[in-house]
Amino acid sequence: MKDGAAAADRKWRWRTHPNRPPASGRAIRYSANCWRKLVATLPEAPRMVMVLRYQEDLEPAEIAAALEMPVATVKSHLQRSLALLREKLARRGIGESGWTG
Repeated sequence: MKDGAAAADRKWRWRTHPNRPPASGRAIRYSANCWRKLVATLPEAPRMVMVLRYQEDLEPAEIAAALEMPVATVKSHLQRSLALLREKLARRGIGESGWTG
C-alpha cells in the first residue's frame, strides 16, 4: 500500500479491529476507499458531518462551529448517517460483526 493510501486508511475509524481477524473475507474488501464511496452516497450536510468527525477527527462542538449548526443537529446527523451506513452494509451481506471484527 502506498504511503498516502496507508495514511488515509488509518484516518478512517471504520475498519476491522487490528487484534481480531475479520468475520469474513468480504469484510476485507471494505477498505477505506469503499467506506469513502459509501459515505459519498449520503446527502451533503450529513456527509460533511461524517467526514469532519471520522476523517478529520473533529469533536461535535468543533463541527457545529465550523458548519454553523447546533451541536444537537451534528449529533443527529452522525447517528442517522451511521444507521444508514449500517443498513447499506447489511444489504451487501455484511453485518456489524463483519466490519468491526
